[in-house]
Amino acid sequence: MKNVAMATEEKVKLPSISFNIGTPEEVRPDYIYICGDIEELGSWDPLRSIRLKRSKRGTYSKTMRFPLGTSFNYKILADMRWGRVEKGRYTEEVINREAVVAEEKNRLIIQVLAFRDEAE
Repeated sequence: MKNVAMATEEKVKLPSISFNIGTPEEVRPDYIYICGDIEELGSWDPLRSIRLKRSKRGTYSKTMRFPLGTSFNYKILADMRWGRVEKGRYTEEVINREAVVAEEKNRLIIQVLAFRDEAE
């Protein structure tokens, strides 16, 4: 009988980052989107952004995996277009959000106050 050696690769899980996003009660679309400056978040192309579905509690969440030390900028959209980007309480611009994967499990808790409401 022929002895076959099998190479066993140990799968290494990348660290996770969980986005947990709340929106005002009056602004709860079925989906919201995360668009950012890295490939995994669409490279600032809203048509390639990451979709998050609304839960029964009205919040949105998504867990993604990135290498330790990954840093990125991102924005939250109510639709896959910049005309629905997040805004401040008084509809002022919101600077890019920033995140760094610094630990094995990372959690971002975000409250969006408003979204721009423009056709693009």
